[in-house]
Amino acid sequence: PFEGEDLEKQGGAREEKAHDLLSQLGTHKYILDPRNENILIGMRDGVTGEFTTVHRNQAKVSVFDSAFMLGDGMWEGIRLQDGTLVFREQHLDRLLEN
Repeated sequence: PFEGEDLEKQGGAREEKAHDLLSQLGTHKYILDPRNENILIGMRDGVTGEFTTVHRNQAKVSVFDSAFMLGDGMWEGIRLQDGTLVFREQHLDRLLEN
C-alpha cells in the first residue's frame, strides 16, 4: 500500500496509515509480503535433537509441545543478512536474560 510514496514528503502519514491498517487486522491476520515467500524456519526434533531448516509452509509444532499445551515459551527473532546474524550478541543476551 505504500509503494512509490515519497517518505520525506509524507512524514508521519505513512506510519499513521500503517497503524490504521494494522489495527484493523487483529493479532492473527497479516499482510502478504512477497519477501517472505521463501523464509526457512529452523526446527529441532524433540526426540532425536536433529536440527533442520524447512520452508515456512512445512513448519509445525507438535500438539504435545509445552508451549502449545501450557502456553509457556519465549522466542527471539534474529535477521540473517548476507550470511551474518544481525545484532547477534544483543539478541542472544536478551534471550538468555529471560
